[in-house]
Amino acid sequence: MHHYRTRILEHVVPCQHIRTYPRATTGEQEELRLAVKQYTPLCNPNPKPGDVTIIGTHGNAFPKAKLYEPLWEDMLQHAQKAGFSIRNIWIVNMAHQGASRVLNQGNLGNDPSWFDHARDLNQMVNYFRREMVRPIVGIGHSVGGHSLINLSLYHPRLLEALVLIEPGVFSKANIPGNYLPAAISSRRREMWPSRAAAAEAFVKKDFYQRWDSRVLDLWVKHGLRNVSPSQGLDTEVTLTTTKHQEVFFYVWPTFDAISGRYYKRVADAYPASKFPNDAFYRPEPIVMFRMLPSLFPSVLYGFGEKSDFFTPEMRAENLMVTSTGASCLVPMEVVGETAKQSARWLGGRIHEWQRDESAERDAWDALPNDEKCKISRKFVDALANSQKP
Repeated sequence: MHHYRTRILEHVVPCQHIRTYPRATTGEQEELRLAVKQYTPLCNPNPKPGDVTIIGTHGNAFPKAKLYEPLWEDMLQHAQKAGFSIRNIWIVNMAHQGASRVLNQGNLGNDPSWFDHARDLNQMVNYFRREMVRPIVGIGHSVGGHSLINLSLYHPRLLEALVLIEPGVFSKANIPGNYLPAAISSRRREMWPSRAAAAEAFVKKDFYQRWDSRVLDLWVKHGLRNVSPSQGLDTEVTLTTTKHQEVFFYVWPTFDAISGRYYKRVADAYPASKFPNDAFYRPEPIVMFRMLPSLFPSVLYGFGEKSDFFTPEMRAENLMVTSTGASCLVPMEVVGETAKQSARWLGGRIHEWQRDESAERDAWDALPNDEKCKISRKFVDALANSQKP
């Protein structure tokens, strides 16, 4: 972050105890850890009440903090224009991806659940509770948007507003957009003789050519890791998030579940038995879609006009803001516009929160402390009147 600099702290915290599926880990359930990054804007050294805490969540296979840094940089700029200040930005790698995957190497199985990350986010919030100052807003991309929805349903008052960019929430359990990325990723290359060779290969692909140049540079630096400890220019590199963990997150196999050989006691709100003719599906998106009417925070949806995941019909099922000309990788391609629209909308929500919070605090503070924990006269009278025929 060059123009709007931040102080960056890196943390490691334990994951939520017990995973959704038993084979998410190779052995014990309590061994996993999370890699967390905290960005504190240097332009706001003395945050005041009402300054915003942001929790960011990443898409499948994209390194958490580094790949989204251009978005946070632009967000800081547009937040000032929208009339609010940012206290901290927190972003966490999912347990089986990016820097967290490196921490958990050797402990990861073959069955991560989308539901796990929402619980891990809640664990992280509780771990850093003194620094998680309200108002807290969530900005999530793809499956990360699903995690923020899930977190908000679990704890409705935690997040004041959500910016959901291509969130992984669908009305159907099987969509073509899940199968194609999974099939492509299962065949993707994992090793390159050097970082320079990998960069040369990336820039030739249309997939990466659409990215903001800042994001692509960060992908080359942090989407790859050295195979050996050597730091030389010719060191062999591999993907930070393995293709295996990426594919596991796109689709969930039904064949073992339907055969009865596995998962007899797995709690699944949308069971695989509903899809006897499908080899794969993903239960979590449809579960969240059906719960959207119960979502408490205000929500801004952002969809790419050329998205491979969301057809026009699927977009019509949600309120949306469409970034013209972008694909499903909106935060990677139209970084500035994503930040601008998000900050503009969040500015209005934050001002509403400040007004409502002030009114609530004034009304509550006006009541003596010894009366705050007692039944009021109005309460007693209402009870008495409710007993009358």
